[in-house]
Amino acid sequence: MKPHWLIFLAAPVAIAAGWLARGAWEASNPLAQQAAAQAKANASTGHDLPVESTTEADATKTTEPKVEEAPLPNNVQDRWDELALLAKDSSLEAQLRKHRILEQMSSAELKQFIEANPTHRMRGEVIGLWISRNPEAALQEMLEGGDRKNFNVHNIFGHLGKDNPRNAIRLAEKLSGHEKRWAISAVIRAVAAESPQRALKIVESFEGQKMQGQLYQNLFSNWCWQDAEAAKAAAEALPEGKASEQAWRGFLQSYGYQNPQEAWRLGMELPPNHSRYDVLRNAFQHWQREDPDAAINALASIESPLLRGNLLQRMSWTLPKDDPLAVVDMFAELSDGQLQDRATSDYLRNLAQENPEAAAAVIEQMHYGRAYQDSMRNVVSQWSESDPHAALQWLLTQPQDEETRHTYSTVMSNLAQQEPNAAIDIYFSTDFGDQQDNIGRSMMYNLAKTDPEAAFSMTRLVEDAKLRERMERNLISSMANQDYLAAFEFMEKHELPLDSSNAGNLASNWAKSHPEEAAAWALSLEDPEQQKNAVRQVADSWLKHDPFAASTWVDELPEGEMRNAAIESIANNTRRYEPETAFNWALDISDDNKRIRSLGYTLREWKKNDPEAALKAVEKSGLSDEQIEKLKEDYLQ
Repeated sequence: MKPHWLIFLAAPVAIAAGWLARGAWEASNPLAQQAAAQAKANASTGHDLPVESTTEADATKTTEPKVEEAPLPNNVQDRWDELALLAKDSSLEAQLRKHRILEQMSSAELKQFIEANPTHRMRGEVIGLWISRNPEAALQEMLEGGDRKNFNVHNIFGHLGKDNPRNAIRLAEKLSGHEKRWAISAVIRAVAAESPQRALKIVESFEGQKMQGQLYQNLFSNWCWQDAEAAKAAAEALPEGKASEQAWRGFLQSYGYQNPQEAWRLGMELPPNHSRYDVLRNAFQHWQREDPDAAINALASIESPLLRGNLLQRMSWTLPKDDPLAVVDMFAELSDGQLQDRATSDYLRNLAQENPEAAAAVIEQMHYGRAYQDSMRNVVSQWSESDPHAALQWLLTQPQDEETRHTYSTVMSNLAQQEPNAAIDIYFSTDFGDQQDNIGRSMMYNLAKTDPEAAFSMTRLVEDAKLRERMERNLISSMANQDYLAAFEFMEKHELPLDSSNAGNLASNWAKSHPEEAAAWALSLEDPEQQKNAVRQVADSWLKHDPFAASTWVDELPEGEMRNAAIESIANNTRRYEPETAFNWALDISDDNKRIRSLGYTLREWKKNDPEAALKAVEKSGLSDEQIEKLKEDYLQ
C-alpha cells in the first residue's frame, strides 16, 4: 500500500494533466469543437439545439473515405436502448456514437434519464452532461438533499466557474465546511484553465482565510503544468510569507516531475518545514529515475544530519529494491539514531510487500536493536498475510530472541484466519516456548471471528485446565464483541460457564443497543463478582450513549460494591471532560479507600486545567481534615 501523501501529491498533477489533455483533444477534434459550441449555445439561449448532421462528414472529410453510419435514433426509448449497448463497448467508434447520441438529447430528456435509471452504467456520464448545461439547477438539487455522489460541488462549481466566476464564488460562500472549500477550489481551477493570472486575483481575495494557503498550492501546482516559466515568475513576485510558501510548494510539486534537479535546488532554498520535506522528496523520487547517482550525491551533500536523515526516512519507499543491502548500508552512512532505524524499517516493510524473502535476508544480517525489532515485526506481518507458512518456517530458523518469540503470534493469528485447521495442527505440534499461551489466546481471538466451532475444538485439545479456561474466555469475549446474542447461544450450546470477565464483556456489548435489558440482566446475576463487573460495564457503555439515563440508573442502585463499581465507571469516563461532575460522583462511593483513590485521580486531571477550582472542591468536600490533607499532598502538589 502506497503512502497517502503520494495520492495527495499526484492529485493536482493528474487534474492538471487531464485539463491539458482535454484541451489538446478539443483543439484537434472537430466533434469536440462542435459539441463545445453546441453546449455554449444551449447555455446562452436556455434551449437545446439539435446537432448538425454534417458534423461527422466534416470530421472525416480530409482523412478516411466516408463510411455510411446508421442514422441516430429519433425517439427516447431507442436512444436509451442504444446507450445501454454502447456502455458495454469501449471502442472509439462506440464512444463517438455515444457522444453524438447524448448531445442529441435535450436537457429535459437527460433529467428524465437520470431519474428513471438509478443503476444505469451511463448514469454518471449523463449527469455530468446535464450539470454542464444546467449547473445552477444541479446546485439547487444538491442543496435540497440530492445525490451528492454525482451532484457534487466539484462538478457543479467547475461548470459554474467557467461561465460566471464571480457569481460562482458568491454561491460557494453560502456553503460551509469542506463543501465550501471544494466549491471555491473548483471555481478557481475552472478559471485557471483559461487564465491563471485571473485565478490568482481570486485567490488573493481570500486573504486572512484558512483555505487561502491550499488555494495557492493548488493553483500553482496546476499553473506549472500549463506554463512553468510564467508560474515560476508569479511565485517569485509574491511577497514573503505563508502565501509565497504555499505557492512555491504547489509549483515545485509539479515542477519535480518536469525538472527534478532544478526543483531540488529550489526546494533547498525553502524554509525548513514539512513543505520543504515534501518538495525535496518528490524531486528526489523523479530525479533518481533519471540519474540515480546524481540524486544520491545531492542527498549525501546535505550538511544538516537532521534534514538528511528525515529525507531518507520519508524517501525510503522510493529507493531501489534490487540491492537492499546496499540501501541499508547507505542509511547507516548518511544517518544515525532513530532516523536511521525508521528509514531502515520503513524501507524493509515496503520491500516485504514485493519480495519478503529479500527483506528477511537483510534482517538476518542486522544487529539486534530498534531497527531489527521494527523490521522483524513489519516484515513478518507483511509476509504472513500473503504466505503465513513461509513466514513461519523462516521464523523457526532464526535465533529465538525476544522479538522472534513475540512475532510468532502475528504469524499464527494470520494463519488461523486463512487455514484454521492447519493453524491448530501447527500450534499443538510446535514448541513456541514461553509464548505458547499467548499464541493460543491470540489464535482463539481471531478464530472466533471466522470459525468459532474450530476455535472451540481447539480448546478441547488443551490439557492444561487453566490455559483452556483462558482460551474459552477469549473465545466468548471475541464473539461478544461481534454478536452478544450469538455468544450467549454458543455458551449455552457448549455448556460453557459464565465468569466475571465474560459477564462484563457480554453486558457491555448488550448495553450498546439495549441498555435497559442489559441492566436488568446484570442485576439478576447471583454471583457478586459477575454482578459487579456486569453492572460496571453496563454503566460504562450506557453512559456513552445516554448519560442522563445511565446516571439515573446508577443513582438508584442499592448501596454496596455493585453501586461503587458503577460510580467508579462514571467517574473514570467523565473526569477528563467534566472533572467537577466526576468529583461529586466519587464523593458518593461508600468504600473509603476507593473513594479517596477515585477523588485523587479526578483531582490530578482537574489540576491540569483549573488548579484553583480543584483545590476549592477538596476544601468544601465535607471530607475529614486528614482525608483533605492526604488528597492535597498526594494529588495537588
